[in-house]
Amino acid sequence: MIFCLIFPAARGFPSSPVDDPTPCARTFCAFGARCVVDKKAGEGKCRCIETCTNVFAPVCGTDGVTYSSECHLVVASCSQQKRISVRFRGACETNAEAFRIDADVVENPIKRRPRPPALT
Repeated sequence: MIFCLIFPAARGFPSSPVDDPTPCARTFCAFGARCVVDKKAGEGKCRCIETCTNVFAPVCGTDGVTYSSECHLVVASCSQQKRISVRFRGACETNAEAFRIDADVVENPIKRRPRPPALT
């Protein structure tokens, strides 16, 4: 199941049928899913993209996994229904402990890493 929201049309709102008559204009698809029009039902449905080009441009995801491209990261995010974003371009660190510390700071921004002891 893919999470999506359908917003009611409002006069003057950018997604109103007057401004954009497609059913996808009022549909929000989460986790990188794309809206496609279901022709039978006449409404927007969220679908995960299934294929990516073979371009190799590695990115490190916020889940600590190296993906061969940002597209592959979006496919994983959508299929797992989990928020995964690009942590940085390039391969993730191989030190799992370093990632756990960074992930903890990202997920709990109030909790910061302790300062290293001062050099005397």
